[in-house]
Amino acid sequence: MRFRFHHETPWVLYYCRIGIASLSALYLLTGSLTALSAMGLGGKRVDQQDVIPFLFKLPLGRITLFIMALGMGGYVLWRLTQVWTDPAGFGAGPKGLCIRAGYLISGLLYASMAGYALRMVWEDRSRKPMHGAPLVAAALLDQPHGPDLVRVLALIIFIVGMVQFFRAFTERFRRQIPDKNINRRFDRLIRWSGRIGFTARGVVLVVIARLFQAAANHANAREAGGMGKAWDFLGKGPWGHETLAMVAACLAFYGVFLGVKAWGLGPDLKG
Repeated sequence: MRFRFHHETPWVLYYCRIGIASLSALYLLTGSLTALSAMGLGGKRVDQQDVIPFLFKLPLGRITLFIMALGMGGYVLWRLTQVWTDPAGFGAGPKGLCIRAGYLISGLLYASMAGYALRMVWEDRSRKPMHGAPLVAAALLDQPHGPDLVRVLALIIFIVGMVQFFRAFTERFRRQIPDKNINRRFDRLIRWSGRIGFTARGVVLVVIARLFQAAANHANAREAGGMGKAWDFLGKGPWGHETLAMVAACLAFYGVFLGVKAWGLGPDLKG
């Protein structure tokens, strides 16, 4: 019989909701600050890791950052629970294992970010850790057929980006909010925040794939990058600031979608 958290430990559901809400705040801050910076209205061009020292420097920043770190712990718990219990029933086939592996990677990435936030809270360290993307690219380039391995990774990221476009076009993101009452009450908000937000995620991921492809072509790990370098790429050219502002603002809508998703997360923890 499948173990159900809502019968045994109801606090897990609420903590997971807090975790998704924390990720919502992270996307809202990342998108909004970058969009404001691109439009020359203040703000700051940031990726998700940059938000942590930004929060730390605010009044009561240490407390705010501690709350954010605890919240991200809820997101990590949610992803690890999905890996372990498989509430959506993906199974142990190739497709199911790939999906659950993606959940595991997502959980571990945000566990690392939560750890970075806690280190700043307790040790007052503002130094940002080295980005993962160049490190991953460097590790792959050091292997036999390294450039080909980086190209494979770039292809995987590109495919994930295309999946975001597909979800936006087909509105399959609605399945991530199983509560029918919330779907009815916030129909337009869910539809448009999902469409816009998933499209923006697709754009960012496609750019990141392009950066990894360039790293493979030139055998230079420093050319790989995550969201921060994607902002730099989008900000180039005659219409760079406008493009960057639009994509970043649209990414903030994904944060709105996550906020509704946190509210609508069911006791089976699907989503």
